[in-house]
Amino acid sequence: MSRLILLLILTTAVSISYAKPPLSIQVQPAWNGLTKAGTTTTEIAITLLADRNGEVEVTLPDHDPRLRVSVSLNALQPHTLWLAVRPQLGKVLRVNARGADGEATGAVVRFDDVAEDASVVASTIHLSPQPSSPGLQDMPMLLNPSISMLPHTPGGYGGINALILDGDSLAALDKRQLVSLQDYGADCGHIVYVGEAAARYEDLAATAGCGLRFITRVTDGNAALTAVQEMQRAVATALPSANRLQTLLNNDVFAATWSALLLFFIVYAIGLMLIARGSRKWAPLLLVPIVAALLGWTAWSNDRVNRRLISWSEVDTHGHTMRYSALLQIAGNGKGEASTVLPASLGLLQPQTEASMAELDSHDAGTVAAVLRARSFLLSQRTFFTQGNMRLEPSISITMTAHGPVIENRGATPSPPALLGWNDQRNPVPVLRPGERWHPPAHGTPWQVAHVEEQLLRMRTQDGTAAILLPHSLLPADGDVAHIEESGWLLIVSS
Repeated sequence: MSRLILLLILTTAVSISYAKPPLSIQVQPAWNGLTKAGTTTTEIAITLLADRNGEVEVTLPDHDPRLRVSVSLNALQPHTLWLAVRPQLGKVLRVNARGADGEATGAVVRFDDVAEDASVVASTIHLSPQPSSPGLQDMPMLLNPSISMLPHTPGGYGGINALILDGDSLAALDKRQLVSLQDYGADCGHIVYVGEAAARYEDLAATAGCGLRFITRVTDGNAALTAVQEMQRAVATALPSANRLQTLLNNDVFAATWSALLLFFIVYAIGLMLIARGSRKWAPLLLVPIVAALLGWTAWSNDRVNRRLISWSEVDTHGHTMRYSALLQIAGNGKGEASTVLPASLGLLQPQTEASMAELDSHDAGTVAAVLRARSFLLSQRTFFTQGNMRLEPSISITMTAHGPVIENRGATPSPPALLGWNDQRNPVPVLRPGERWHPPAHGTPWQVAHVEEQLLRMRTQDGTAAILLPHSLLPADGDVAHIEESGWLLIVSS
């Protein structure tokens, strides 16, 4: 009998030791964990498995801003969550998961940093480049990812310089992967397609940015790397940096606060002088620091937050995709937490200060918006930079002819006033009726050199390129973004 009891105890102990945990997690980085030095993004795939239905909260506490995503899991069904991340050089990235019942688990992702100027090429087909290949002098770092590990999110292609794929690979991509690849091409990413043209390739080429200069098709895989090198000789036009966008925010968000503080100290000083000249009783003198402390606490604890977004966007006159860079500024006048609703299409935000103390909340199921939570205090200011692209077919076209540029309103409504830049000339463009064309006069008007937007337009059009500049809103009109003060510019470049 004792042996039977002992056997039951041992069997139970073994079964418990092999029992699956209530919540498990596996994390795998894209591109074998390779990341480019600098501020490039990459992607991680997080696979979760729970023994019951419910919400699971996934957090990346080491990321800046801190990422938190809510995921709905079905019992015993693995669920993969893809996240675009920006790893910090030389540091690991922790990924934690916690269920509604308190069960928790975690994993650590390690990345291998490569030099910023290194050429990293990913190929879904087998390539055997020879050092003596014509035109192929510097051998790139070749990666061979599986189809399932190609990115599912915008920003996932940040770790590579070019992608080579064939028709079978392109056909095997799921919907999210195809959208991510289109996003990469629209952002002037280098893509080489090997084989006969197919419908998916034509769709991919139709949405590519930079005038289709960075997407090409070859019939022989041996020519793919040479095609990559030829594309890398050309450089895509850089969008304004965060520092450049900061100059477009030309007004001081704290002007009213500084005025109020100055008025407070003036009144405070006058009050002290009146008390000193008046009664010699101690009661008024004792009340002064108390009143001052109450007024200071009121200023410190208010939750007024100013949110401003400045953007610069560019699109080819006959293009379908607009590239943009944007800077979000959150300024606080009191101690608290500022919550800002942002469209998920705005991309991964990059804090411009150390220890941003910000958190980005979203939900994996049908994410259309994210909430940025940032701590604020008196005279606090936090800025976040992002770049991306959106679908846009401009209603105004600019075509170069032998007699100069021709502007046409192809839309159904009158066009807004704009500004034409061409051959270092500046011409205001009037409101155009639908279908109306306009030719600039022989002589332009003087540049407003104090305006940063005109400086940018002038720089982009000094080489003979013609472009028109007009106000543009980056945020959707139907979203919950009415609390964000927005200003932006759209540059439409001639073909």
